[in-house]
Amino acid sequence: MSARYRQPMVGIMGLLTVPEDLGWATISDYIGRPNVYTIFFVIGTVSYFLMPVLTSVILFQILVYAIVFLYGGGLHPFSYIGLFEQGRLGAIHGYILTAWAVAGIVGPMLLSLIYDNTNSYQLVLIIFGGMHVISLIISLWIRGVMRKMKEGKIYTNNTQAANS
Repeated sequence: MSARYRQPMVGIMGLLTVPEDLGWATISDYIGRPNVYTIFFVIGTVSYFLMPVLTSVILFQILVYAIVFLYGGGLHPFSYIGLFEQGRLGAIHGYILTAWAVAGIVGPMLLSLIYDNTNSYQLVLIIFGGMHVISLIISLWIRGVMRKMKEGKIYTNNTQAANS
């Protein structure tokens, strides 16, 4: 992609950060956090699997914008407060930020390794799409766990002690 397309693209991605942060928090209040994650992983999966086969620069950019728009929505406390007790939110957020930092180091190294061996980003995009499929499966599994917790079929240490 030439600089003619790259430069405005970076600016538009920067403009997406505010609506991304406010938008996903608001949307999750209306449709529920698990549904937001399902949207994230479905759009991400479709985007990553389509990107290697696209020949249109505009369509490629639209998919990149879609991925960037999803990016920050999963890292805010609104997205996981329903899974954990509020008293543990700080520690959980710390774990998530630590995992995010590790991914920020390992991800580019993995990308470079694959690119150096294949001279292509196609495999990287397919791997990322596969990771989104795995994430979607895990998020659907967690829905079942959350449902059982609400029904009282699964107890955490604190809820079991409180019910005793």
